[in-house]
Amino acid sequence: MKRGAIIIANPGEVGTEDYCKGVLEDVEDYQNFLRAAHGGLWENSEIYMPLIKPSVSEVLKAIDSLKKCDYSLIIYSGHGYLSKNDSSTILVLSKGEELDSSRLRNLSNKQTIILDCCRCVAVSPILDEAIIKTAAVLAKLNPQDCQRYYNDRIEKCKDHLLVLHSCKAGEYSYDSNHRGGCFSNHLLHTANDWVQKKRNDVDISKKYSIHSVVEAFSDSEIKVHAETGNRQHPEIFKPRSAPYFPFAVVA
Repeated sequence: MKRGAIIIANPGEVGTEDYCKGVLEDVEDYQNFLRAAHGGLWENSEIYMPLIKPSVSEVLKAIDSLKKCDYSLIIYSGHGYLSKNDSSTILVLSKGEELDSSRLRNLSNKQTIILDCCRCVAVSPILDEAIIKTAAVLAKLNPQDCQRYYNDRIEKCKDHLLVLHSCKAGEYSYDSNHRGGCFSNHLLHTANDWVQKKRNDVDISKKYSIHSVVEAFSDSEIKVHAETGNRQHPEIFKPRSAPYFPFAVVA
């Protein structure tokens, strides 16, 4: 099975008040997560070079390559807003460069899109100790088995599209300069927490366990609500029937 992942980011302009340094933390955290066994053991060749403050043409060229994949994963962290005309989420890729997020869809039969950006009708602009704590646990996982079961789950899923928004329409997406986007931070942290718990509960010499994209979203959603004082409400677009694509795996 051919997989492909692209990470796109725009922290904004250095020196401006809406510069989000945490966006760059998101890029590193997502790359580390995907390359880890529990994140699906993605090969370097499967993860395209991060697109930092890219042009529209650069993004379109990159995502065009995903059309050859059986499963594609696109992650965006940065600035965004909601279009007044059709309520579509617009990604502000860089100064003067914007892309309607709908153009990221229908690139492969099986696809997950994660958008960590604001969705207000105006342009506006959190993996720390918890990740370190999982290091010993992750070292005990079987990377090849994790990758195999991760891919097996994808193959068992229908040709679905999943889209994760960090906030609902009309809201802002919060950011920490040390931890990254609030939504991305909790999405990855709750996955690591799940890995630790499952590693203790599951005999990985005999069993494996999958944490789906939908389950990861649900776990992080509650924490985002709490941290932002109920100001940010993540939103998910998904088919009504399971199974869903994997986000983390223990084997």
